[in-house]
Amino acid sequence: MLEILSAIKNNNVNKIPTSSEQCYSTYIDQVQKVIRTYYKYNKTPAELTISYEDLLNADNKGRWWIVGSAWKGDEQKNNNNLQKKDMYDKKLLDMAKKYRMNTDTRKNIFCILFTAEDYLDAFNKLVRLGLKGLQQEEIVSVLIHCLLVYKVYNPFFAYVAQQLCQSNRKYQAFFKKSINVRLEEIDNLKKNQIPILASFLAQMLRNHSLPITILKNVDWGSLNKLMVSFVRQTLIKVLQDSDEEETTNIFLKASKNPTLQFFREGLTLFLSHFLIKNASKDISDNKLELLTNRVKVAQAALNRC
Repeated sequence: MLEILSAIKNNNVNKIPTSSEQCYSTYIDQVQKVIRTYYKYNKTPAELTISYEDLLNADNKGRWWIVGSAWKGDEQKNNNNLQKKDMYDKKLLDMAKKYRMNTDTRKNIFCILFTAEDYLDAFNKLVRLGLKGLQQEEIVSVLIHCLLVYKVYNPFFAYVAQQLCQSNRKYQAFFKKSINVRLEEIDNLKKNQIPILASFLAQMLRNHSLPITILKNVDWGSLNKLMVSFVRQTLIKVLQDSDEEETTNIFLKASKNPTLQFFREGLTLFLSHFLIKNASKDISDNKLELLTNRVKVAQAALNRC
């Protein structure tokens, strides 16, 4: 094209194409020269370092591949974080701070549990957090903490826990660990927290989210008053609220395994001594008869070969 313009300027008729074919041929020659020059210094063709998705989202995220253009991803992420903070009331955030929810993850879990419409809403919002690995364990830690904050037992937390255990078996291990840690430090629990934790565990046993073997670390030979109270309240709630078939299924999980022999013997003795002999002081005759029947069913399941 430059040669043609130069020819026109210099009135060089011989170099000025006179037909469309000559113009096209001249253009092709110029393109070929450019390509040959490029490949002379560049042995391999350059590749685009952007994806098709980047091109589609150019208006939202910016044309970052162009020198001098900004990427809007960080700005968008920061805006999302601000929106999340604005979702929760200041009083709720202050409460989260009071209960030592000292990371964004723990704050989000705490706020979800206290603002959810019901247990399914809470579960779905917790899943949408997209937590992985140890962050999932934070859900269990915060849930148990919130459970014990209440002055009376709130079954909402057990329903959320059940959904978590059904969605991923990792949560069962996390709840086992968290509850056992609380039992190891049972002397540090407040008076009203022991029946709350007992009710929670009883509900988790009844809905099969946790197995009866969660009590296998209990030292039956050296039980203090608090541990006796906790185990007793847990087992009474399980047995009174379960029919014979449910009772069998719960306690059958500890049978046959030879490594659980000591656990079975200790639990069988506990059922006879601490539930039956001392139960008459606390419950009516009708409930005592029902409890006695369920204890026999549980013991039969424990010792089934």
